[in-house]
Amino acid sequence: KSNKHDDRYPAPSPDGKLIAYSSEVNGRWDIFIMNPDGTGKKQLTTHPADDAYPAWSPDGKFIFFQSNRDGNWEIYRMNSDGSNIKRLTFNAAVSDWHVTTHPVFDDIIYESGPPGREDIYVMDYEGQNSRKISQDNRRKRMPVISPNADIIAFVSYEGGGDDKHREIFTMTYYGEEIKDITQNPNREDSHPSFSPDGKLIAYQTEDGRGNDS
Repeated sequence: KSNKHDDRYPAPSPDGKLIAYSSEVNGRWDIFIMNPDGTGKKQLTTHPADDAYPAWSPDGKFIFFQSNRDGNWEIYRMNSDGSNIKRLTFNAAVSDWHVTTHPVFDDIIYESGPPGREDIYVMDYEGQNSRKISQDNRRKRMPVISPNADIIAFVSYEGGGDDKHREIFTMTYYGEEIKDITQNPNREDSHPSFSPDGKLIAYQTEDGRGNDS
């Protein structure tokens, strides 16, 4: 049965038993979990601001997410039952968002920077040891890491600082060997996602007539 509200950014738990997602059923974005068949919905965040883009830690203990509850987009961590919410980033001048978790280390990869100059960073689960891992001046957004942790896929804006000519790129975890893998000059590509074996990347693309994935 379809909803009259938006539900977005599904994130399966590592054991496949739950799906975390963002929903605006209450007029704002909150984080929920549910069973894979759509039953057992449980709201995890209740703040009047927006909470979105959940990402599980590999052991299923934590869910990371972005929230604007403190004025701009920052990254937060909570237990997978919604308890013990902790703010991890404190960058009032820029947005920190689009978080993904490293499959091996206790690190998270995320996007940070002013509009038009975003880069990819990594930090630990406590919000410490933040460092930029992208090596050039290209705008980089929506990072995801491969299951074997050697490749990061991301969105770059070859048409300049606006949303035109978005392409999917890849680079190594250390920011090297950057490649444009979609090369669609007449389309806008975004939201990359690795297959479980890391051999394929699904993504969203738009040709001006609507989104096709």
